[in-house]
Amino acid sequence: MGAVDSKKELGDDHDSPAAESLDWSDLSIALGPHLRVGDLLHFDRRRAMAAHRFEESLHHLAFSYNALVEAWGGPVRITSAFCPEPFSRALGRPEGCLHATGMAIDLVPLDSPLVAFHRWLKKRWSGGLILHSHSVHIDIRNKGRFMKAANTRPSVTW
Repeated sequence: MGAVDSKKELGDDHDSPAAESLDWSDLSIALGPHLRVGDLLHFDRRRAMAAHRFEESLHHLAFSYNALVEAWGGPVRITSAFCPEPFSRALGRPEGCLHATGMAIDLVPLDSPLVAFHRWLKKRWSGGLILHSHSVHIDIRNKGRFMKAANTRPSVTW
């Protein structure tokens, strides 16, 4: 099927799986137990062509999302993920937006207040972390990733 091996994905070594080339236009492909290609592409096949250029980042993001959801233990909705150019600019995002390079994802917990989710994540996320009024933005800058133990800090937060 071309999906990432979920056993490797949720391992304790905190390394993302090696990016494997897959058919990004097949929105049903699983990228672990909690994510499909379509979730990262907003079920928009037009974004699939650009996904090949950012596969490594998208796989790292998928790995991080799956580990995060597994540790959180409740449902987490993706409100924004991969949005390559020209779609990113059309939405009013600035040049160099990390969503445009497959390095960012915005999340909302469906079972808890947003602030509580942000507080929990702040101790477990090593990349960029932003609390918006409607979602929590995480990105994989500076090799950011999810850590199961609450003993880390984001590299950038605001």
